[in-house]
Amino acid sequence: MVDCPDPRELAEFYRALLGGEVNRPDPRWRRDDDWSTLHTESGLVFAFARVADYRPPRWPDPDPPRQFHLDLRVANLDEAQRKAIEAGATLLDDGGGTRRYRVLADPVGHPFCLVA
Repeated sequence: MVDCPDPRELAEFYRALLGGEVNRPDPRWRRDDDWSTLHTESGLVFAFARVADYRPPRWPDPDPPRQFHLDLRVANLDEAQRKAIEAGATLLDDGGGTRRYRVLADPVGHPFCLVA
């Protein structure tokens, strides 16, 4: 489960990155204005819950806590970064051009890495 201010909006962002279906009918998960899900093709389900006093992480500062951090393996780092930014991500660390990863933040501030 991922804390956020707008569950549907964040679920749609991760659908743009990972594919899958937002709010697929599933008796295990509720779907309403305060809760959304993303069912991926691999079978993973991400849940997004509205938090009224949501405070985004400030990478790399540990206060407030990061809440979660995904590492996503990608075939083409530049293409994946472009796609993430088009979907609403913000680049936090480009790896100095020599690393095999990039650190980005989703639209509500959760950091995640794209890893080649």
